[in-house]
Amino acid sequence: MLRQRLFWLIIPFAIFAIVGLAVLAQLPPLYESRALLLVEDQQVPDSYVQSTIQSEAEQRLRRVRAEVLARDNVIRIGERFEVFGDERLSRSEKEDIMDDRSRISIERTQTSRRRDEPSSILTTIAFEHEDPERAQRVANELMTQFMATIVEIRTEQAGYTTDFLLEEERKVRRAIDGLGEQIAEIKEDNPNALPDNRRLYESTLQRVVIEKDRIEGAIAQAETELRVLEVQRPIFEGAGRMSPEEEELRQRRRLLAQARRQYQETYPDVIALKEEVLDLERDIDPEAFRENAREEIELLGEQLAEASEGSLQYERVARRREELQRQLDALPDNARTTSTSEASYSAQLLTLQSKLESLQQQRENAERQIADLEARLARVPAVETQLYVLEQEQERLERELVDLQRNRAEAERSQSLESQQKGERVLVIEQPIRADEPSSPDKPRLAVLIFGFSAALAGALVLIPEVLFAKVQSKSHLEELLPDTKIIEVPRFKTADERTPKRVATASLATASVVLTVALSWTAYQTLF
Repeated sequence: MLRQRLFWLIIPFAIFAIVGLAVLAQLPPLYESRALLLVEDQQVPDSYVQSTIQSEAEQRLRRVRAEVLARDNVIRIGERFEVFGDERLSRSEKEDIMDDRSRISIERTQTSRRRDEPSSILTTIAFEHEDPERAQRVANELMTQFMATIVEIRTEQAGYTTDFLLEEERKVRRAIDGLGEQIAEIKEDNPNALPDNRRLYESTLQRVVIEKDRIEGAIAQAETELRVLEVQRPIFEGAGRMSPEEEELRQRRRLLAQARRQYQETYPDVIALKEEVLDLERDIDPEAFRENAREEIELLGEQLAEASEGSLQYERVARRREELQRQLDALPDNARTTSTSEASYSAQLLTLQSKLESLQQQRENAERQIADLEARLARVPAVETQLYVLEQEQERLERELVDLQRNRAEAERSQSLESQQKGERVLVIEQPIRADEPSSPDKPRLAVLIFGFSAALAGALVLIPEVLFAKVQSKSHLEELLPDTKIIEVPRFKTADERTPKRVATASLATASVVLTVALSWTAYQTLF
């Protein structure tokens, strides 16, 4: 069967191969310009500057690749370096050109490293185009953008951290200010119940309680003295001796007489002694007080006439004159001079009663002060609890603020590190160069594929008719089809006229096969060499 179908195998194979190689010959050569970059981790130790960038290098490189290969950026690069040729092309046509005729590739390779060593990533950036010069320029632009985008992304991420910490710091400051206002408002609303005054209130309360006990003791003693004086009243009424008050009056009168012999009536010592004598006479000797007071009033009237109205002396004299007149008017008409014993009794009685009233008033004041202090101390715990909660929260926020400020300073150092390109470092291992030989298409490999595909198609053309239109090939084949039938082989002799068309067809097929084989060889040579 193979011998019969040999020409049907060779001729289609040659035709398909010639067509494939002709198409391969028309493909334009593409020149590739390639750059090799090494991306290393932060070079400054973390013990000096802690990086705030937590994303992995692979993740950042994927973002860099996406930004560099973005549609708008690729078209912008193509327009800048005249990759499209015809500027009238539409945007979709330019996208198709960048995808089909030009090839951009950015590939990453993770290098092996030890545990304590920084990782590094090899990145290959390549660009293919029909023009080797343009391929080099575009590859160089892609490399520049790749390196700039890495720095920009790291600086941006470090800036995000700094901005976040700064905003958190502002929030904490506002919260601290709000707590400060609440604390100030509580202190303003409760000025008498602040915890800072607790010890003062307690010590004052203790002192007032002691003072109250002392006053109560003094009241008890005064009441005892008053009862004793009441018991001694008959004794004072029957006694004729001079009382201490009378002795005092007598002494003051003697001093006044001596002072009048030495000084004038307007001398301060004379005025003071006259006032003391009049005060004592009002209680002990009303008659003498009435007479002396009238003389003093007349004398003060003369001094008023001599003094300038509105002066300090005029006002002092006028007040003294009015006071004496008032005391003189208040003196009963039936007032008489009592005995020294009665006067002493009356003076002591008035003194004790006045003292008792004063002590009782002091006790009432002490009780009111105690009640006020106890009320203040009773309100202190509630106010103290409110202030304690707010102050504890304020202290917590202040500690948090300190931590945020420290972290922000670290983030600013990290951002400065990135802006100075001292963080993740990008090294150019190989610069893009102008290619001397095309990188694609790979004609030998494609030629092999074309030959294989052509052989497969030719074989299919030979086998398909045999499968679809099966026929008896030989006597043995027929015996297999008819096992129970006796088959006799009858020889058939062909004439010269019958052999001629077959020979002509065979010669034609052989000639066509030779011609197509020569054409295939020439086409392969022109395409591959």
